[in-house]
Amino acid sequence: MQEAKQKFIKQIMTSKTCVRNCEDVDETELKYSEVKALAVGDGRIKEKMELEVELKKLQLREAAHRDEQKNLKRLVTTILPEELNRLTADKERLSQDIETLKQNPLSEVFQGITINGKFFGKRADAETEILKTVENFNTRDIDSKPLGSYRGFNLSLEHKPASICEHEQFYIKISGKNSYATSPLSVDSKLCRNIQRIDSRLSQVAQSLEKCQLDIESKQVQLKNCANAIGKEFPEQEKMHEVELKLQTLSALLSKSDGDNDLAESVSETEELSNTEESSSIDLSYDVDKTQNNDNSHTENQNYETDSQSQQIKQEEKEHKHKIRR
Repeated sequence: MQEAKQKFIKQIMTSKTCVRNCEDVDETELKYSEVKALAVGDGRIKEKMELEVELKKLQLREAAHRDEQKNLKRLVTTILPEELNRLTADKERLSQDIETLKQNPLSEVFQGITINGKFFGKRADAETEILKTVENFNTRDIDSKPLGSYRGFNLSLEHKPASICEHEQFYIKISGKNSYATSPLSVDSKLCRNIQRIDSRLSQVAQSLEKCQLDIESKQVQLKNCANAIGKEFPEQEKMHEVELKLQTLSALLSKSDGDNDLAESVSETEELSNTEESSSIDLSYDVDKTQNNDNSHTENQNYETDSQSQQIKQEEKEHKHKIRR
């Protein structure tokens, strides 16, 4: 009885509109039967719970496998090809910049630099001109302005406000086929080595090319592995199918057992009701007989009293006649 009530109430007490039919299936429909079975030591309930937990884990892993397959398809069709195209383009630009550097190699003797349209053959004069440009930079209106050229690359002065970094900074952007930024410039005339910062950054172009090539090779391997992994079935599919079959079989057995128990309870209730009705019938018959006996006894008493009264009247009449005769 409790199981039937719980199944019905669980389905009615929802936020959905109630309908005429309520299926005897929900998340906790076996809660009462499980407690009842565990109370009598039915080990099948424990086995059923273990199978349900195992099946849930397998279903979660299967869902993760499906998501992984979707991600692999997206990687193969979109993400990795786009990254490879970008890296290939970067490699081409870096290669061209290296060719420019080979045509304008760094020399022990300073070869000169153009700043603000003027050529400076001496490093110290060029450093002074760069500092003047920084001091005259209007940070309110612009964040970048052309600076000059050096070793086949164009130079521009870039500004970073304090709102972006810890304090206001200036650096030089080097533009060839690709773009490179120096470390923050020094504004101290005594420690000014800004041209050296340009040379240092240009010396790293070859390393950038090597890294780009390694990234391309890595992405190619990743693309191949992802393509090979697409379409693979869930490795635990067979195991999950076996667990599902075991769970279905065990659930059917438990449902049949619950049905037999419900039938036995119904028969027992019917027998109790029948016994109660028979007992009530016997009691009623006894009461009726008792009532009839009481009525008969009362009638007999009334008849006896009537006869006594009649005899007394007759006796009195005899005595009266006797007196008259005298």
